[in-house]
Amino acid sequence: MKKGKDMMLPVKKTGKGLKILVVILCILVLGLIGYILIDKGLVNITFGNKVVKDNNINTDTKINDTDVIEQDKDFIFEDIGGDSGSVGYGKAQLKGYIQIEHVSAEQPSYEEVDLVWFNILKSNDTDFNNYLNSFDNSNYFIKKDAISIGCLDNNKIIYSNDSDDKGLQSFEITGEDAKLILDSKEENPITLNIEKLKLTSGRGVDTKCYSHLTYINVVK
Repeated sequence: MKKGKDMMLPVKKTGKGLKILVVILCILVLGLIGYILIDKGLVNITFGNKVVKDNNINTDTKINDTDVIEQDKDFIFEDIGGDSGSVGYGKAQLKGYIQIEHVSAEQPSYEEVDLVWFNILKSNDTDFNNYLNSFDNSNYFIKKDAISIGCLDNNKIIYSNDSDDKGLQSFEITGEDAKLILDSKEENPITLNIEKLKLTSGRGVDTKCYSHLTYINVVK
């Protein structure tokens, strides 16, 4: 028998094909695992702000914008120096109830009104509390744990507010918000989202229907 390289049996080179097969299997296994995790709600995949899937979210629950005060809405109480001294401005959330006080025709304006006080049981901001306490009963529209939100005018609340940006403006609280505010009691309090714009140059007002709060909304 003849021996030599021409008598060697051919050998198939399968190494490269085997590696490709292993890679494909790995991809399939990883894909299957990822699908299972997403389907079970264990992993959230987001594109931008859109959540692809999260089985832990209760889609029947709706969250109103007014239910949450974001971190950047905090109230600020600071000393700016000069004649202005300390000023307060920003947003806060107040829990409480109203009390109506009939005021006869006397200063600061000769008008007879029903002043609406919001008695504060709780606020979410220490700086807002410090702002109120800084007046020490020296302001007509603020007293201990309470702040004026204007005057009762039939079934609505009217008030004026002054600020550096907007100047002296008039506001009304009407409809459902007015009803919820006027129906509030100590045993049935409500929560308000409030905003006070910055005022560094206070000036006298000729009305009792004034509030240091610029915007007032009821949390529903």
